[in-house]
Amino acid sequence: RFSEAERAFHRALGLCEQVYGLYHPMVVIMHNNLAMAKVHQGKYEEAMILYHNSLLIQQAMAISHPTMVESRCDLILLMREHGLLSPPKDDPSTPLASSSRSSNDPSPAKDEKPLRDLLRPSTTL
Repeated sequence: RFSEAERAFHRALGLCEQVYGLYHPMVVIMHNNLAMAKVHQGKYEEAMILYHNSLLIQQAMAISHPTMVESRCDLILLMREHGLLSPPKDDPSTPLASSSRSSNDPSPAKDEKPLRDLLRPSTTL
């Protein structure tokens, strides 16, 4: 069903860009929702690109928006889960920092939730 959601979010993103232009909060939300659908399908690189694009659009809009925090958090979680970003060294309470799993093991540690369980569709405007 996530492939259906991906197609729907892709269509919605195209419509939002046509109606509102590139620099609008709805476009950012659709980028985030499309990224989330890709995460649920294991398309992590595509999701990271969408989250990054979402952040770039928000920076270009030069506004403070709740979706910007959400995009940044989702991108950081995705990058950490795939070993592209290390947790802060001075924060031993970070689950990933205290994990005893190897860096080659993509599965979450015993007490960690998979990234797809942490991400939710954007709804804030």
